[in-house]
Amino acid sequence: GGRAGSSDIYAQRLNAAGIRQWVVGSDSNGFAVSTAVSFQNLPVVSSDDAGGSIIAWVDLRNGGTEIYSQKIDSAGSVQWTANGVAVSGDIGAQHFPVITTVPGGGAIIAWEDATSGANFAQRINSSGTALWTTNGIAVLVPISGPPSYSNPAIVIDNNGYTILAADRSNST
Repeated sequence: GGRAGSSDIYAQRLNAAGIRQWVVGSDSNGFAVSTAVSFQNLPVVSSDDAGGSIIAWVDLRNGGTEIYSQKIDSAGSVQWTANGVAVSGDIGAQHFPVITTVPGGGAIIAWEDATSGANFAQRINSSGTALWTTNGIAVLVPISGPPSYSNPAIVIDNNGYTILAADRSNST
């Protein structure tokens, strides 16, 4: 929401009865995950497999759209660098992040790169460290020009394999 005059990322935890659990001062509307300069939007969230969550979003703090992430423990405390860690620091046009929990901790985050038409993925451990190639692995890549891949979806199967699916458009 735009509580601080721009678009920032906030989070709230509900118990099984739907009661808000994270109260900041007298504010029961959750707490700030990222209030970095410029805009942060399109958050996605998954369990961290340890009672907390990992949130990823699109971030414009450096002039392009990048993907950032943050881990929150079950008490609502930020676990990684203030305002999140860069998942894709490749300034350009990264959009529409998706996320899935890695059994044992961490997450895999995938996104669409509008500049190349490819979909990328990055694995982050429970400490916020990227484990795959800097700026992610290109997973679905156009051979030349169209088609482009958009609207990614991600899941980890029972054998620990990551499956990424996306729309394929043949239009330019």
